[in-house]
Amino acid sequence: MPAIGYLLVEGEPNREALPWPRPEIEKLQTDEAVLPLVTVNSKIRVSQGGGFDWLGRETLMTKGNPHCYSVQVCLRKEMDLTVVEAAQAADKWFLLGSGTESRVELNLRELHRLEENLREHLARRMTKQ
Repeated sequence: MPAIGYLLVEGEPNREALPWPRPEIEKLQTDEAVLPLVTVNSKIRVSQGGGFDWLGRETLMTKGNPHCYSVQVCLRKEMDLTVVEAAQAADKWFLLGSGTESRVELNLRELHRLEENLREHLARRMTKQ
């Protein structure tokens, strides 16, 4: 599950001027941490168990990090999405396509919903209000 956020060095944001886009960090040093703004869990197919496994990890990731926006992004489903509604997770669940193993149709409406949700979250967290 990749995280997007601020790199902290000795508890302070790293202000090093690196070119954009910044390189992906695969391993943190002992004095480094990441303050996550967004986590994205992506799956080609999501099943009942896979979805609720993510819900557990999403809770762990955002516990103590209320600024973190954690989302599940899927291409196809093999689960009843009414369960997602019952878990009140529909606003963080994006099914970007549907179909079979050999053919997936993009759901542009869901893609736009994901983009809008992410844009709103970053605007709230990265600008002073």
